[in-house]
Amino acid sequence: MIPARSSRPILRVAALAVAALAAVAIVVPSTVGPAHASEKNGPPPRKHQLPANRYYTLQPFTLPLFDGEDVVDQMTIVIALELASDDKRQDVERIVPMIRDVMYRELFRMVSFRRKGQPLPDVDMFKARLSRAIRVVAGEKLVKSLLVQQAFERPAR
Repeated sequence: MIPARSSRPILRVAALAVAALAAVAIVVPSTVGPAHASEKNGPPPRKHQLPANRYYTLQPFTLPLFDGEDVVDQMTIVIALELASDDKRQDVERIVPMIRDVMYRELFRMVSFRRKGQPLPDVDMFKARLSRAIRVVAGEKLVKSLLVQQAFERPAR
């Protein structure tokens, strides 16, 4: 026969288990409440944050740079359009092919057939001439301004 043991260690374990469950029961409801409700809906908006739909980034434009009849370099430029308002995105998406066409034409006039050693125009020149070209297609009701995000030249492969 097994000798009878004291029930005190079992009572201690049971009391610890009840205390642990009570602590979890107190903590869990407080984490599900309104303090964490914003996680489901995303972070609260900041007062001075720009809207995500305010800019429309066009696919990069890549142009060959010639020396006579040979392609010696290529230029890539990435442009974003600042929309006149957030609800103009669909209107701009509809005319992107026309915007790209007028921009490619203007870019070719500016950079493709330069004399050897002649530097590329500066970013402000690109911005001014491309802004005028876009206004012809989109007008000021759709596109507020133009942002040159990147412009670089590299050797042709």
